[in-house]
Amino acid sequence: MYILDLETMLEVLTYHRRTGVLSADLPSGGPMLKEACHLEIMVDRGKVRSCSITDQNGHVLMENEQALQMIKSLGVIRWRLSESAKKAALQELPATAAARSSAGVPRRLVHLGAEHMASWPRLYRSVYALIDGQTSLERIARMLFVMPGVVEQVISDLRSIRVVDMD
Repeated sequence: MYILDLETMLEVLTYHRRTGVLSADLPSGGPMLKEACHLEIMVDRGKVRSCSITDQNGHVLMENEQALQMIKSLGVIRWRLSESAKKAALQELPATAAARSSAGVPRRLVHLGAEHMASWPRLYRSVYALIDGQTSLERIARMLFVMPGVVEQVISDLRSIRVVDMD
């Protein structure tokens, strides 16, 4: 748990080259937020890869640069950092240089039980559960109410530990 403004939080993550999902839940009220919302920022070695603000039903209110600017204006926030699947209980294997493409269909290379995914962030478990070799990356993103770039990053992380691949 971190209690920092966004710029300071990103400086800390950049300095330590952290990878994961930075999230926060904000109550309604105040001049900027008319309803309770959830903030989620995908960070790769300290660099922001995607950002979204969703309502309580998971509908995207803002994303990427617009969301970042809004979050910066909120001041100090109570953040949670969920480490990426790369640091999960699975043995980490050397990353493959795979081309990132949002047009593909992910497929499982390994079928894992719940005990192997217990330390993964919820989003990673959800994406993995929806990978069936037929459902597109975009469809998975729509089903989870997240941006395709978020699912693309999760799949990239899962590819790096060789549990999924793209067709």
